[in-house]
Amino acid sequence: MRGIKKLRRMLGGDQYLAKAMTAAGRLYLEFTHKRFRRYSRGGGDWKGLADSTIRQRRKEGKGAAILVDTALLVSAIQPGASGSQLRMISPTVVRAGYSETTKHPGTNMTFAKLARIHQRGNNNLPARKIFVMPDEPTKKRMMSVVGKAIEKRGKV
Repeated sequence: MRGIKKLRRMLGGDQYLAKAMTAAGRLYLEFTHKRFRRYSRGGGDWKGLADSTIRQRRKEGKGAAILVDTALLVSAIQPGASGSQLRMISPTVVRAGYSETTKHPGTNMTFAKLARIHQRGNNNLPARKIFVMPDEPTKKRMMSVVGKAIEKRGKV
């Protein structure tokens, strides 16, 4: 905890740390959105759709992308989108993900609840991890944002 207090002092209080953490949260959402788009097209470790699901979707005139029936879930992972959430929990914690209050249209559940079902899987659905640790380039960019805030604050 001493490290966090020191970081707050270096940044001149919680408002500077909050700005840096929010910017890092945005980078994480961007990473997650790009990963979701890539994996939905079969470019990752998500289990593919069942043949019966693909046939049904084609019959309905829909595509065969994974977790992209309406495209609302993938769209909501972008900062500022309906169903997205990016907010400070504490001066050192940003919650970046899906809204716990905004309902996914056509369902009786929030975006966050629907995402949790897909994240964990259940008897009928395989787990498809939406939220994972960011890759190394994203981690470096996130750390850079916080580092630049510290540098900038030091020059003020």
